[in-house]
Amino acid sequence: MTDVTYWKSALVITSNIVSRTLSKYPFMKTLGSFINKKSIEARRTVIDQQSVFYVFQLVIKTEYGRLGGENITPVFFKEKKIFIKASGSTWASEIWLNRGHIVKKVNEQLGGEEIIDLAMS
Repeated sequence: MTDVTYWKSALVITSNIVSRTLSKYPFMKTLGSFINKKSIEARRTVIDQQSVFYVFQLVIKTEYGRLGGENITPVFFKEKKIFIKASGSTWASEIWLNRGHIVKKVNEQLGGEEIIDLAMS
């Protein structure tokens, strides 16, 4: 008997024993049912508004320089949206056209899908 055949037959025997035991004793649970599925998933940490604003301002300064940092300011953060204020229509248009790229950069810095959109206020 080869090693592969031996292990296949051992696996079949083991699975038969488990299925007979579970059918004989329905109150027995499998090991997987004891594991709380929620505990396996990564625990989400709540990111506060100040952290989001800090990262957002870093991204804006990187992309648009000192003037961008002075003219584009975050106002508040709610439901995964950053509400921002721009000093003029040209800055507002620039942010609006590049909002996907900015959201992507902010999420990269935060390490997750924390921001879904930007909104002008």
